[in-house]
Amino acid sequence: MFIDFRTAPDESRFDADVCVIGAGAAGIALARELVGSRIRVLLLESAGFELDPEIQALYAGQNVGRPYFDLDVTRLRFFGGSTNHWNNRCGPLTAWDMSERPWVPYSGWPISRAELQPYYERASLICGAGPYVYDETLYDRDDFVFGGHRRPDGFTRFEPDDDILGRYYFHNDDGSPIRFGEAYRDELEAADNVQVLLYANVVNLQANDAGTHVEWVDVAGLDGKRGQVAARYYALCCGGLENPRLLLSSDNVVRAGLGNQNDLVGRFFMEHPATSGTIVLPEEPSVVADNFSYGAS
Repeated sequence: MFIDFRTAPDESRFDADVCVIGAGAAGIALARELVGSRIRVLLLESAGFELDPEIQALYAGQNVGRPYFDLDVTRLRFFGGSTNHWNNRCGPLTAWDMSERPWVPYSGWPISRAELQPYYERASLICGAGPYVYDETLYDRDDFVFGGHRRPDGFTRFEPDDDILGRYYFHNDDGSPIRFGEAYRDELEAADNVQVLLYANVVNLQANDAGTHVEWVDVAGLDGKRGQVAARYYALCCGGLENPRLLLSSDNVVRAGLGNQNDLVGRFFMEHPATSGTIVLPEEPSVVADNFSYGAS
């Protein structure tokens, strides 16, 4: 069921077992996991089903660190989140990414790469990223596609010297990437145990006096309407920028912001992976002319 917060009475209260904040990739994926269960789910979304310039402007902010994109243009703030403009570039973290390295402060994850494996396989299906294959066997599949083209006859796989070049594989769908808001909207609307509250901006996570758990969430509309959401559990699914912004601004109990007793909230932001192209000028162009764009890009 979808509810428009703009039509609800002022100071409305909503109750659920699980409150999911943010209807982007993470929030919609989590809500789908609970569809059909006995758990009452309330999924909060800042906007509706289309881009609203006034609500999109809530992403604006000042960057005083390393150069970065304007905060209100790199992400989308409506149902489906930034999947509304992504192209499904997906790839798993490696064991190396998650390992402790003495020369990298704070490195090392509390969980292992092996523990993530089954969840990666499920996430790959939800994201429409194709088969869960992220090694050299990808090239050997009959359905291998690169740059919109299927593998040509006589294809020769590019084999780098592993002592010099590392390898990393990702899937990229530039044809028809899954838009979560479109792909999973009907499923969530039909779910008896899921409610989606649209046009409800979370403005505060209200902690108990000890600052040990959240008692309720304050929501607001652009028209000034206010409301509350109370649940047993809360999931922040607003992304790497909005999650820490919300935690840090919820400071009426814990002055440093919720969860920020160690001053680490927002300190480990990671951007999406990016790649840079390299121009190779071989002495014999004909040797690689047929295979270069497929094997050595």
